[in-house]
Amino acid sequence: MSTSLLPDEGQGRWVVSALVDNTAHHTLRQSITEDRERLQATLAGTSTGTWEWNVRTGEVRVSEAWAQVLGYSLAELQPITIETWTSRLYPGDDEAVRQQLKRHFSGETDHYEIECRMRHRDGSWHWVRDRGRLATATAEGRAEWMFGTHEDITERKRAELEAESAHALLRGL
Repeated sequence: MSTSLLPDEGQGRWVVSALVDNTAHHTLRQSITEDRERLQATLAGTSTGTWEWNVRTGEVRVSEAWAQVLGYSLAELQPITIETWTSRLYPGDDEAVRQQLKRHFSGETDHYEIECRMRHRDGSWHWVRDRGRLATATAEGRAEWMFGTHEDITERKRAELEAESAHALLRGL
């Protein structure tokens, strides 16, 4: 659509305008915003932290909730690398973690999941369920970015251990 303006000293000026229906873009943007808000509410409601790991470079990004699972603020853990995570693993759990990652990277499993112990800021060991999935790979097919969640399951593990002890006592009677 074009509109003619009054000529200025014999020179005509034209304004060209176009109308674009932005409804689909707006609807998509609104949907993404709502999805993000629901995800954030779900993570906050379950005290679950999130992580992103560049397997090739060791770069790691974690949420504030991830740090809080271990009793820290995000600022206290800076700079964050894969060693931020591995240095807090319980000795002996590291091999199980490596094996689970290897299985996932090889395609044997469609996701990575492990329950392991990690050192809390207060020095105690907390059980953590770590879940993730490889999101991208290099052109050569090597693991690149992985995304996941990190959840404190210490209370559940304590209850399981107490139940196992009670069952063992009953079997011994």
